[in-house]
Amino acid sequence: MFARIGTTVLLSGLLISYSLTGAEAFSNPGFESGTCAWKTRTFRYHNALKPAWKLISVKTTGMKVQSKTVRSGKYALSIFNQTPYGYIQLYPPAIPVSEGKRYCLRYFVYNASTSSEPTAILTDLYFDNAAGHQVWRHVREFPAFTARKNEWLPVELRFEVPRNGASKMRICIQAGGNGLCGFLDDFSFREVPPAKISGRYDAARELPGMPGLRLWTDIIQVQTPYQGMPQKLTRDSAVRLSAASNEREYVQLILHPESDLRNVRLSGLRLNGPDGASIGSAAYRFQRIGYIDIPASAGSKAGMRPDPLFRETVFDAPKQCNTPVLLSIDVPKNTRKGLYKGGIVIEANGKKHTIPLELRVRSFELQEIAALKTFFYARYEEFVRFDRRPKDEILDIIHDILHEHRINGNQGQTLPMPEYKLKDGRLTITGFDAFDKYIQRRIDRDGMRIFPVPYLYFFGDTGGFYKGRDRVFGNVPYNSPEGKQYLADFAGQFQAHVKKRFPQAEFLAYIWDEPRGNAELDPLLKSIRSGAPDMTIFMTVPIRYAYPEVNIFCDAFQPFFKPSFHAALPNARFWIYNWPASLSPVEYIQARLFPLLAYFNDAEGALIWQIFNAYPNKNPWTDMVKTYNCGSATLVYPPRKPGDRFHTSQRFAAIREGIDDFDYMKLLEKRVEAAAPGKGRAYVKALLAPMFTGNKLEYRNDPALLSRLRDKLGDALDSSELDKKLLNSL
Repeated sequence: MFARIGTTVLLSGLLISYSLTGAEAFSNPGFESGTCAWKTRTFRYHNALKPAWKLISVKTTGMKVQSKTVRSGKYALSIFNQTPYGYIQLYPPAIPVSEGKRYCLRYFVYNASTSSEPTAILTDLYFDNAAGHQVWRHVREFPAFTARKNEWLPVELRFEVPRNGASKMRICIQAGGNGLCGFLDDFSFREVPPAKISGRYDAARELPGMPGLRLWTDIIQVQTPYQGMPQKLTRDSAVRLSAASNEREYVQLILHPESDLRNVRLSGLRLNGPDGASIGSAAYRFQRIGYIDIPASAGSKAGMRPDPLFRETVFDAPKQCNTPVLLSIDVPKNTRKGLYKGGIVIEANGKKHTIPLELRVRSFELQEIAALKTFFYARYEEFVRFDRRPKDEILDIIHDILHEHRINGNQGQTLPMPEYKLKDGRLTITGFDAFDKYIQRRIDRDGMRIFPVPYLYFFGDTGGFYKGRDRVFGNVPYNSPEGKQYLADFAGQFQAHVKKRFPQAEFLAYIWDEPRGNAELDPLLKSIRSGAPDMTIFMTVPIRYAYPEVNIFCDAFQPFFKPSFHAALPNARFWIYNWPASLSPVEYIQARLFPLLAYFNDAEGALIWQIFNAYPNKNPWTDMVKTYNCGSATLVYPPRKPGDRFHTSQRFAAIREGIDDFDYMKLLEKRVEAAAPGKGRAYVKALLAPMFTGNKLEYRNDPALLSRLRDKLGDALDSSELDKKLLNSL
C-alpha cells in the first residue's frame, strides 16, 4: 500500500488506494448546471499583530460559475478576492456518512492569481449527529496550503468516521490572499477501502520461549497489539541487531504469557566480540511499554495503543496479553567492528530464561551531535503545570529529554535577555553574562546547537496564538525610525557576540510564524538585516514565498511541494515541519520516516511545534484523544504521583531512530562525494527510492521496508567498494 505526507492530499491518515467505490454525493460536482447554490461567507482577517475576523459584504470577494477556465465539461466555479485581507468560505450541502466507514473527498483547484502573495486554500470537515450537534472535526497535519499557479491540482482528504454518532459531514473550503483568482472543479465524495499497512509483521521474529511464555521481537516503528500474537511469525534463535559505534539501537521484546507473570526482571549479559573486545551489561536498557486506551470517538486511532515508557526494574505481565519492552543497547564510541554475542535474562515466577543476543557493530561511528538540525518546541510553562520543582530543575529535565533523543534545538525556551541601554536613539548591549552562562550550559550539558535569538522571536503569527507585538525596545513601534534603529543595533551587536563566543552554535531569528503577507514583515526583516547582514532569519513558510531576507524556509511539506522552488533562491536553506507522530496505526511509521523524507527532499532540518501539548487542561494519560491529531505534538507523559518523573514514549524513540537514519544518509553521501564529486546525494537517494512511489512525498507504508533500507545504508558504509553500476547510472 502507498501513503503520503501532504503531497497532493490534505489529510492525516495517509494510506492511498485508488479504487474508489460508492455513489457520488455531489448533485452538481462539476457545476455543469451553470449554477452553484452553495452558501458562502466573506470576511476580512487582519493577520497582523492583533488578528481579528470581521464579516464583510462586498462585490470584490465572492464566487461565480464561469466557462472560461475549466478542468472538464463546460463550467467551473470561480472564487475571487480583491479586498485586502479578504477571505471567502464555501459551504457545499451536508453529506450523509456512516460511522466506521472510510471516505475520500476530492476536488481540483486552479490558481490564476496575479498577486505576488501566495494563494492559501484550506479545507475543513465537520461532523454532526442526528440532532445536528457537532461531534467531530477532521484534523490534518497541514490544514492549509498555497497552490502553485496555472495548473489544475488535486486536493484530496481521506479519513475514517469515528463511532460517535456522526451521521452527516459539513465541508468548509476557505480561500484567501490579496488578488485571489482561483477555480474549483470536479468534486467527488466516495467510500474507500479501509487503510492497511503492508507487511506489518515482516520484521517480527518469534524466539525460543519457556513453558507458558511465548516471546517475540519487532522493530520500533510497529505498534504491538494489546492482545493476540501475529500468526506464522518467522522463528529465530536469537535477538539480532546491528549498530554503529556511538549509536543506540532499539528493538521491542514482547512477552506473551499464558498465565500472569509476577515480578518480571530483565537483565543483559556482557557482549563479547572479536579479539577480546566487549560491551558491558550497563549498555542495556529495558523500558516497559505501557498502553493508552483511546476511545471509540477517535475513529481509526481508537483502541489500546502502546506508547508510554516505564523504567521499571520489576513489573508484572498479565496473562494472554502482550507486554512489550523496549530494549536498547548503547554502543560505546570507538567500539571495534564485528559480531558481539551476549544474552537477555528473563526472571519471573521463580524461573529464569536466557535468550541469545547478537549485535553486529559496524565499521563507522555516529557523531555526538546529530546531522539533522532540529527545533523541537519544549516550553517550561507546559511542564511546570505537572511538576512544581524549581524552574532550573524543570529546564534541565526538559533538556534531558531532548538530549536523550538527539534533539539539538529547542525553539520553546526563553533565553536570558542581554542587558542593554537606550540613549540618543541608539541601543547598546551592555552585558551578556546571564545569557552566556545559560547557552554554555545548554551546549555542554545537553548538546544543544540551535537556539532562537532572544527578543527577535515571534513578533506575530497568522493565527494569533502568540499575541503578537508591535512595540520594541523603549515601547516604540517597530516600524518607526527609532524602532528600526533599535532593532538594527540589537541584531548587529548580538550577532557579533555569538559568532565569536559560540562558533559551534547557530542562532535563528524566528520572527514570525506562518506569515501570509508582507506588510508587517518588511520593516522587521529589513531592520534586522540592515544591522546584521549575516544573522540567520528563520521562518515557517514555504520557499515559494521568496522573502529575500529569509535564510531558512521551513515548509510544512504541504501539497504540491516542489524542491525546484530552490532555484529561485539558490542560497536559501530548507527545513520541513510539522514532524508527525500520531498514535494512529496507519500513520505510525511517519515518526521514524520523517528524516528520510527530509533527506529525499533536500531539507537540512526539521521542526515540531510541541513535544508536550497539554494546554489548557489535557492530561495525556487520560486525554490523549483531545491532543492534536491524537499525540502528534504530545511525545511526553507527565508524572502520575509525587516523586514520579516525566515519561517519554515509543514514538519519541522512533523519532530518534529516524534521526540516526539521517546520520547514515549523510555519512554515505560524504563517502560517495569523496569518490565521485556531485553524486553523493543522488547515490543515497537511489538506495532510498524503494520507499517511494514516484512522488517524493508519496511513500510505501511498509515498516519492515524502512528497516531494510536502513540496513542497506549501513551495508553500503561497511562495504570496501561503492556500487559502480549504480554510480555510473547517476
